[in-house]
Amino acid sequence: MALAESLQEKRGPRIGDSASLWNFTPAPGWSRDETNRLRICLQKFGVGQWKLISATNLLPGKMIQQLNGATQRLLGQQSLASLTGLQVDIDRIRKDNEDRKEGVTRKSGLIINDGPALSKEQKAQLRRDMISKYGLTKEQRAETDRQFIEYTSASSSSSSSSSSSSSSSSSSSSSSSSGGSNSSNGGGGTVVNGGSSNNNNNNNNNNNNNN
Repeated sequence: MALAESLQEKRGPRIGDSASLWNFTPAPGWSRDETNRLRICLQKFGVGQWKLISATNLLPGKMIQQLNGATQRLLGQQSLASLTGLQVDIDRIRKDNEDRKEGVTRKSGLIINDGPALSKEQKAQLRRDMISKYGLTKEQRAETDRQFIEYTSASSSSSSSSSSSSSSSSSSSSSSSSGGSNSSNGGGGTVVNGGSSNNNNNNNNNNNNNN
């Protein structure tokens, strides 16, 4: 995994990649490849769907808190409540948040809500606005699915290769151990039988002398 991510970092962007992510500084402990995987999962399953995202095994070792923090950074905002469960254009939201200069408060680069709490109706309207403005198009959904399948296929191939390598090593070790055991048993049997034969010969000679 580490080698694959290293090569991914070195190759630069390719068709289908999120172009803006190559100018984006990932969250601490995250590579650009992992960040793009998270982006694809968010658009595939929806923001805040941490259990579904974790179950893909595309981001092994990442805890829910890490997924949440990296998503806040990807979106450029602290609150994810208005986006929970929505499949939206992650890059457009971040771009719009970066461009907002007036009437916003930022903390560690993220827009935070420091005004009065929204009413239930206001929250519902905000979600409708988010879907209307940032909802994925048919083409974006298709591209998201394509990249998701590409990532999962690569992950499955990597897991299969690791399992095969482990099985081969185990079989080789077992064969070596078995060969050594057979060799030891063969050697021991010859010595013992040979010794028994010599003893029988000596007894026969003694009997002949007595006669």
